[in-house]
Amino acid sequence: MTKTKSFIEWPEKLDEEQEKDDQNHLKEIHYSALWDDFYITKDPQSLAIYIRAGGDIDDKMTRDILASLLDKVPYKRSRKRPFAHKSIDTYLDIELNRHDLNLSISKAIVHYSEKNDLSDETVKSRYKSGKKWLTDAFPRSV
Repeated sequence: MTKTKSFIEWPEKLDEEQEKDDQNHLKEIHYSALWDDFYITKDPQSLAIYIRAGGDIDDKMTRDILASLLDKVPYKRSRKRPFAHKSIDTYLDIELNRHDLNLSISKAIVHYSEKNDLSDETVKSRYKSGKKWLTDAFPRSV
């Protein structure tokens, strides 16, 4: 028998980029299988496995299922939440006034405190706290 030579020369060992591509391909196959399981069965447990594995959710039906499941989860009250909302609102109002009226931060704080009948220290504290809440929630990417 005659041995034929392959048109493709397969490397004996994959380089780093090929290895990464191979891993990404296997990951996509895995996600696809998990998604197919959910899509066929409509079992929320299958969806949970897909999400925990890192799968993306891009269709409305699945988002609706997640929203309905989350609607059933009891809300855990937190003492911090009302303070966070006040602080974030204060921070955003001061920043908007500062840019709209071309004011410095200190002048915008005084303007806000006079407008809302609050002490400058209270407003300054809320401003700093609101800034912290927002920067912790949305860190800047480099």
